[in-house]
Amino acid sequence: MLSVEQLRGLLDYSMESGNFVWRKRQNNDVFNRVFAGKVAGFVHSRPSARTNYIYIKILGVQYLAHRLAYLYCHGKPPSGEIDHIDGNGLNNRIGNLRDVDRRINSRNKPLQKNNSSGANGVSWSRSRRKWVATISIDGKNKNLGGYDDLSDAIVARRDADIFYGFHRNHGRDT
Repeated sequence: MLSVEQLRGLLDYSMESGNFVWRKRQNNDVFNRVFAGKVAGFVHSRPSARTNYIYIKILGVQYLAHRLAYLYCHGKPPSGEIDHIDGNGLNNRIGNLRDVDRRINSRNKPLQKNNSSGANGVSWSRSRRKWVATISIDGKNKNLGGYDDLSDAIVARRDADIFYGFHRNHGRDT
């Protein structure tokens, strides 16, 4: 793993913009002419993913820019996953990043593409002829009830989100 000293020696980081900029290198006129002073990294987008991330190649190894931002600002690598609070994987401002475990990170996901109700954890049950609210806690699905009104099912799910500590952005429409 890259040390914080190596990182700070090669790149400058702006907490306001979330961008990394290449620093000048001693005795490397070609690098300085091409890269020094320019924003580092490239956007990697996967067709299956809903979030794009910035990668930076340093000394032949590709790193996720949000993990580097955490290292740069905190002096140590994150212990878990980095959650982009606003759900934008390109927003690497340190105030938008938090070091969390997978369980917490999964509680800040956008609305799934295949959602037809417009609300996270709410779906129509043909067999019950009701709106059903559910929530997944630690890998186990909990049924929150069946409702005649969609709005009642949404309220039940939002109440459960609060009770179980889901992030306020969980289920946002992107």
